[in-house]
Amino acid sequence: MLLKNIGMMLITMYYCSSLETAYVPVSYIRLERLYFSGNLIIDSILNYDIPNKCKPYVKRIVTGTLTEVETVPSIDLCTLFSNILSNAIRCANQCTESDEPQLSVRFDHGTNYFSITVINSVPDGYSVSKVKRNSHSLDRNHGYGLSKIRFICEKYNGTFEQTNQDNKMTTTVYLPL
Repeated sequence: MLLKNIGMMLITMYYCSSLETAYVPVSYIRLERLYFSGNLIIDSILNYDIPNKCKPYVKRIVTGTLTEVETVPSIDLCTLFSNILSNAIRCANQCTESDEPQLSVRFDHGTNYFSITVINSVPDGYSVSKVKRNSHSLDRNHGYGLSKIRFICEKYNGTFEQTNQDNKMTTTVYLPL
C-alpha cells in the first residue's frame, strides 16, 4: 500500500511539473490527471481512487481548491481524505445505475480553516449507525475509517459531521489552517 501511495505522489508531481520525469516501478497504477485541487496529496488520491474505484455510471463532481495545509501533517491529511473518499465511493457503488448515483467532492477554505465536504448517493435503507467494525466483515479493516477520521479531527481541534438524508450521505470535516 505504501509503495502504491508513493507511486501516486510521484506521478502527480510529474503531472504538476514538480518533477522532470517520474519512474514508478509499479505497473498496475493507472493515474490520469482529471482532478486538480491544488494540493499534491489530495490530487494523488482523487486521481487514483475516482477513476479506478468508481463504477462508470457514478457521476463525479470535484470543485474548489485546497492549498497546502501546514497545520495537518501529510500522513494525517492522506489518512483523513482517503478514508472519507473510500467510504463515499463504496456507498455510491452500491447504488444501481437506475438510481443515477453521484459523488461530489468540495474543498473550501476561509482565513483560518479549511473544509472538505463529500456528498455521495447511498442505497435505500442505508444508515451510518449500522456501520460498525466487526470480526465477520469481509474486509478485516471494515469500520476503522470512521474512527480514524474522528481521531484526526479531534487531534487538530477540527469537527466532523455526517448526515444521511434523501439517499445522500454528506460528510464534512473542518480543520484549522
